[in-house]
Amino acid sequence: MISLFTSSLYAQSIHTNQLYSDHLGKPWRYSIYLPELIKENTSQSYPVIFLLHGMFNSDKSFLHKGFAKIINELIDKQLIEPVIVVFPHGFQHSWWIDSDKFGAIQQSFFEDLLPHINHTYPVSLNSHQRALAGISMGGFGALNYIFDSRANFDHLALFSPALFLDSPLNLQTHPHAAPINWRHHHVIKNTLEQRAFAIAEQEQSFNALRFIPHTYPYLHQRFPQRLNEVNIFLFYGDSDPITDSGTRFFQDFLQEHHISATITVTQGAKHSWSLWKTDFARTLQYLFPKNK
Repeated sequence: MISLFTSSLYAQSIHTNQLYSDHLGKPWRYSIYLPELIKENTSQSYPVIFLLHGMFNSDKSFLHKGFAKIINELIDKQLIEPVIVVFPHGFQHSWWIDSDKFGAIQQSFFEDLLPHINHTYPVSLNSHQRALAGISMGGFGALNYIFDSRANFDHLALFSPALFLDSPLNLQTHPHAAPINWRHHHVIKNTLEQRAFAIAEQEQSFNALRFIPHTYPYLHQRFPQRLNEVNIFLFYGDSDPITDSGTRFFQDFLQEHHISATITVTQGAKHSWSLWKTDFARTLQYLFPKNK
């Protein structure tokens, strides 16, 4: 590990930093939480979670939503081990995939960001001490990334993941999202307008060939053992108007393929930060409980 940070300045808080991404061809910002104990022992390595944000948000959203307070309270109450949390910036609408519009963000995650974090901060390189997580659009990205051969993570946490199947516009696979105005729903409308799944030189705003290779049925068919190799945590609200149907499909998929997962469904909860903050705190306690 090459320590390139001043730990006393950033301990117990979320701060922003950046690296130059060769795959994106520009600087790439991220935010990171560091625990207080780093000031006392920089030779120790810590568990780490990489948490991917959802649409309309960024890495800085976690600072504004009080995630540092959540982590600090759990550590102070000795409910979890000190942990490092990395929040990459997904350009709000990238869906965390390599695309003509947003660049090679998946390649950059594995080839630029992970090596940078591993060499800059005292994170554990033991896969059992490493977790990948995502909220909404970030859940789509995290599930996609866990199939990557470079994914050195034993744990996967999905918070209200946006797991559309062959297309978010297919009303047969997403019957609960079937109102006439679904195509104009702000999430779907934005996905089409931002062209994350489009081919640059084509007028068509959504190309299924850019989408399907990143979906879990396709990836599971290619790598059938992968989901059995990780600890899966799935959280969602049963009143979520955006991702409920897709999440239920995924839950059925796990059961059909005999893939174990810890699933928490909150009654009456929607697509909200209050739910994600609660479930994030639960995840930390599941993954890295304090050994008393």
